[in-house]
Amino acid sequence: MFDHDPLWCVHVPGPDELWAEPSYAAAVATADRFNAMVRRKLAEQALGENDPPLASLLAVVTLWPGSAESHAAELARGDARYG
Repeated sequence: MFDHDPLWCVHVPGPDELWAEPSYAAAVATADRFNAMVRRKLAEQALGENDPPLASLLAVVTLWPGSAESHAAELARGDARYG
């Protein structure tokens, strides 16, 4: 299926960010932590009828759309992504 091991990332809708992750398991863990933070913050405020649906705010694990080099460069950056 792949000519190399798949490259994984986390996609955060809204700001439409992609966060490179070293493995599928790491991507799942990052998405889970991010989504827990989103849910925690949303619990502090009530969503109104004009607010986006929760599903549109949650991070998902997906394949990295770019090159192996761009994936490695993103991993090397190592930014803190969320609180």
